[in-house]
Amino acid sequence: MLRSLVGSEMCIRDSINAEYGELASGDDGFSSPCQASTPAVMHRSLFTFLVLCTSAGSRVERPAQETWEEADSNLALSQTVRAKQPLVSRQPVPNPSRKARPGKADTPSRKDRLARKVALVSQSAMVAVAAKEGFVCSMPNGCNLPMEFPKQKAALERLYQATDGPNWVGIAKGFEWKQGVQMCDWSGVTCDPWGRVVKLNLNQYGLKGQLPPELAELTSLSFLDLGSNLLSGSLPSFTFASNLTYIYLNRNRFSGSIPRELPRAKIKQLVLSSNLLSGAVPKEYAKMTALSFFDISNNRLTSFPDSKKGVLDHLKGAQLERRCDLRMNLFRCPLPKSVEFPAACGGLCGDWV
Repeated sequence: MLRSLVGSEMCIRDSINAEYGELASGDDGFSSPCQASTPAVMHRSLFTFLVLCTSAGSRVERPAQETWEEADSNLALSQTVRAKQPLVSRQPVPNPSRKARPGKADTPSRKDRLARKVALVSQSAMVAVAAKEGFVCSMPNGCNLPMEFPKQKAALERLYQATDGPNWVGIAKGFEWKQGVQMCDWSGVTCDPWGRVVKLNLNQYGLKGQLPPELAELTSLSFLDLGSNLLSGSLPSFTFASNLTYIYLNRNRFSGSIPRELPRAKIKQLVLSSNLLSGAVPKEYAKMTALSFFDISNNRLTSFPDSKKGVLDHLKGAQLERRCDLRMNLFRCPLPKSVEFPAACGGLCGDWV
């Protein structure tokens, strides 16, 4: 939304330039994302901008029941009336009867007044949206400058220390996890435009040890890949990251049971294969209705719950195209028919060799 607001403001500035042949942008050095060349575009951009401001929670009123066609029609009518009038200079005509206000400069042009109104409206709208979302806008770029999140940085530093960070492998020069390098530039770390960690991909980095509890500060995390490492200990539930959608913890040494809190509706891919997990698969797995890939193979799991929802029925495929894998576990018989071999998930009862 904020990017749209900024884009609309720039469009209006360009439109003012086209109408008056002057530079209407400020000294912020921010280049316009669009080039408006006609008064019609200016009118339409201003109309769009007011609508966006209204939807963003500002106090700007939208023109009542004005459609795009009516807006263009009204503009065309005003141009026709203006075309019939004799051409006059755009310079302001001095009024001898009007006394100059002491300490005041000359009356600003129509272009300056319009540009000022647009700037004030856009600033108010973006600040309103920013306050609602819980972060602070940096004008005039519409909240594109990242902010500092010291707790998230401290959590990553603790992860580095707890998992033998100095001996990690595969980190390119200039992207080391050290002072002097921005957190969002660290290898394997991806941030959103505001500087929050949303993706952590440390696959095959050589992590050893247990995941620290400080990892709970990464509340904006949506993608986590710690596969093919030497991580041990119990499997975290990751309840701190409500938007976590992709979880890859395969090929590690995690032990114990799968937490009941781990399965939730937003998860699309969950890969826990080739660990030391044991016990029963929690019945809460049926909450993962958005699953597109599910792999818990090569563990020591002993039972799989029967679910009438059939959340795994659509995960069909075999060999390299397999999207559900329950093989190589210690499941007790009987298994639900929906997951037992020859079903796509390929679950088998008894010991595996």
